[in-house]
Amino acid sequence: MRVTADVVVVGLGAQGSALAQHLAQAGASVIGVDRFEPPHDMGSSHGETRITRKAYWEGSWYLPLLERSYELWDDLERATGQRLRLPTGGLMLGPEASDLVEGARRTAEAYDLPHELLSPEEVVKRFPAFRLPSDQVALLEPQAAVLFPEACISAQLEMARRAGADLQFGRAVTGWRRMGAAFEVATSGPDGSSATLSCGAIAVASGSWIGEVLPDLRGRFRVERQVSTWWEAAGPADRYLPDAQPIYMWEYAPGHQLYGFPDVGTGGKHGLHHNGAETDHPDRVNREVAEVDVQAVRERMDDLLPGAAGTLRTARVCLYTNSPDGHYVLGELPGEPGIWVSSACSGHGFKAANAIGESLAASVLGHDPPVDLAPFSPSRLEV
Repeated sequence: MRVTADVVVVGLGAQGSALAQHLAQAGASVIGVDRFEPPHDMGSSHGETRITRKAYWEGSWYLPLLERSYELWDDLERATGQRLRLPTGGLMLGPEASDLVEGARRTAEAYDLPHELLSPEEVVKRFPAFRLPSDQVALLEPQAAVLFPEACISAQLEMARRAGADLQFGRAVTGWRRMGAAFEVATSGPDGSSATLSCGAIAVASGSWIGEVLPDLRGRFRVERQVSTWWEAAGPADRYLPDAQPIYMWEYAPGHQLYGFPDVGTGGKHGLHHNGAETDHPDRVNREVAEVDVQAVRERMDDLLPGAAGTLRTARVCLYTNSPDGHYVLGELPGEPGIWVSSACSGHGFKAANAIGESLAASVLGHDPPVDLAPFSPSRLEV
C-alpha cells in the first residue's frame, strides 16, 4: 500500500493545529482533517480569551510544559506578526488552605516563580474591582496572561501550511484500519463524498469526538457542557480593563471555582469552572444558554466583583472533555502502535497546547521530546 502521508492528524483545534505545525516543521508529510472549519465554536478551543499561568494549582509537574509554552507563543507571535498573548498577571483567590491557593503556592515555591500572597485589604487597594471575603487570601502571579485562542489556532495552522501540511476542513473521520505497518483512514464530507487516506501513524486530537475516532476510548472520557458569559460593567469601566484587573480564579467553595478576564474589548468574560451538565454525545449538547445559566454566574460575580455584572452582552457554550483523573492524556495508545492521542484537556489544556504539539510530534517521529510526556501517558487509562 502506498503511504500518502507520514501522519494523519485528526482534529485541528488547539492541540491538533500545534501537532500539524510541529510535525510538518520537523519534515514529516502531514494531512490534517477537521469535521468543522477551525478556528470554530463547536468544540473546546474558542471563546476569544483563555487563561495562561505558571503557578499551577493542578500540579507542579505541568511546569515544564508551561514554561516551554510561553517560549513557543513568543516564537509564534514573531513568526506570524499576530498578537497572541496579553500579560495581565493573575489572582488565585480563596481560603489560604484551599486547593486553588495552596496548590498555586506549592508550585510557585517549588519552581521559584514570582508570586505574592495578598490580604483582602491589599487586593482591594491594588485591584479595586475585587471584594474578597475577610477570611480569604489571594496569590498574585505576575506572569499570568490572556491568550487569544482563535488567533493562536489560526497562527498554528498558518505555520503548518507554510511547512507543507495538507489541511482538509469539513471532513470527518468515519473509521480506520491497520494495514501492516501502515493505516487507512476513511473520511467523509458534508456532501456525502468519501475519501481514504493512507499514512504511517494517526494522531487523534479530536476533543469531545475522540470516541468517534477511537471507539475503545468511548466512555472513558466525560463531555461536559460549559457556559461562558460576557458583561458590560455597571461599575467604573476602568476598573475592569487589563491594566487594572488581572485574570482570576476564585475557589468560593471547596471544589467550586469562578474564573474571569478583564475586558479586552468585548466585555468582561466570566464563567463557572466544571459546573456544567454532562452530555452523552457532543453533537447533542444543548447549545442554548438559559437564564438559569446566566444567573448562576451573575450571583458569584456579585459576591466577588460588585459592579462587573452589569448588562449581559452574550453567552456561549463550549465543551470540556474530562479524563477520569482530570489530567491530560498524551502519547501512544497501549496495544495500538502508531495510534497517538492528544486529548482530554479537562478544562485546562489550551495554555500548553503548543508545547504539547511540539513534544508529541517529536514522540510520533521517534525523537526525544523537548518535554517528557510520561506523566500524561494513556497507559493509566487501562484501556
